Amino acid sequence: MIRKLLAGLLAMLLATLVLHSPQKAYAADDTSSLPVLSVTEVIALTLENNPTLSAAGHESAALKHEVGQAGVRPNPEFSLELENFGGSGEFSGADRAETTLRLSQRLELGGKRSARQDVARSGEELGLWQKELARIEIASEAVARFLDLVAAQQREAVARDQVALNESLLFAVEERIAAGKSASIEKKRFSSRLAEARLELRRVQREVSAARQVLALSWQGSQGDFIAADEDFRRVAEIPERSKILTDLESSPAVQRANGMRLRTEQELRLARAEGVVDPTLSLGVKRDEDADDHALVAQISVPLPLFNRNQGAIAAARSRLDKAREEKNAARLDLERQVVRGWSKLDSAYDDVVSLRDEVIPAAEETFEGIRYGYQAGKFGLLDVLDAEQSFFAAKSLQIDALLSYHRAVLELERLLGRNVLKSVQYLNFSKYEDK
Repeated sequence: MIRKLLAGLLAMLLATLVLHSPQKAYAADDTSSLPVLSVTEVIALTLENNPTLSAAGHESAALKHEVGQAGVRPNPEFSLELENFGGSGEFSGADRAETTLRLSQRLELGGKRSARQDVARSGEELGLWQKELARIEIASEAVARFLDLVAAQQREAVARDQVALNESLLFAVEERIAAGKSASIEKKRFSSRLAEARLELRRVQREVSAARQVLALSWQGSQGDFIAADEDFRRVAEIPERSKILTDLESSPAVQRANGMRLRTEQELRLARAEGVVDPTLSLGVKRDEDADDHALVAQISVPLPLFNRNQGAIAAARSRLDKAREEKNAARLDLERQVVRGWSKLDSAYDDVVSLRDEVIPAAEETFEGIRYGYQAGKFGLLDVLDAEQSFFAAKSLQIDALLSYHRAVLELERLLGRNVLKSVQYLNFSKYEDK
């Protein structure tokens, strides 16, 4: 009798330890010795090995060369002219020939050179914003995959806890059956629940493996053996007011890129106007008369007559593109504002869910399950009560993981949209560590 009582107490103790054990992924698995990757390391690996960013780096170099090319002046022209030779009569030979050696230089007026340089510089600045947007997008995708892996690891930890709890409950039922306090059919019900828990554990283990492989592809790596650092997954912080977040729209990368496109079209309009100014060509040379054996200087200036082409079509096109760029900048800001408002609403909702589950739902479900489990040992509750309370408790834990994932994804989305961190204690895209603007 004493042995059976001790066995029952041991089973309850094991169940209590499972219920109150911290949700540490891989706690009961041999993967605990695997290297742990933090989100900072994931971002660094991704940015270092991403071919899109490598291509953007080459484009940045090309834009820098274009800035240098835009400041180059027109080349001078060298000409050699030979007259009065190879004809008939006294011009049959070269005795009456006249030779002119001339050097010509076109002079750019209207500020063409500086306008070209400004267009190239604005293009380079726009390229930097496009590169920054690509970098933020790539880093955000990697962090999203990181969060998926962390959530999968958390689900595996919960599944392991559920398996361990069902094993301890099955042990307690066997002792009750041996003591004649329960029918043998109860063992089959608990055995079935244990089999379901083990099946769920295998499913989430496959989910973890798939999430790890997808994350490794972010830096073109093989699946490898690593786990994602998940100690901060349950950390949440109060969110700022929506109005405060909306004040930062103008400094966001998306709006800055649109503003950069507007500035470039302004410079293109200035260049089109400058190209409508005609450029004179100055020539200076020396002329030799073979018959008189004399030399003379030759000077010339030529100016195109702007009768038909004053670059009016290009100027009108540049004006239209400038109007378009202004409207696109306004549209980009409005679109960003809509996305930020949507993202803030998701974050606000997820935060409420996390706090409610953490402070109300899970403690109540745990207390209910513990009470029913102890009551079952005392014969006050039936088998179905225990199974129902267990299902409610672990369903609440699963909802908590989903809510935490939604919360962190919403934080990440706002960081991606605004190009800055929105919370002090929960941050993913640490811009100061990898931006080079």
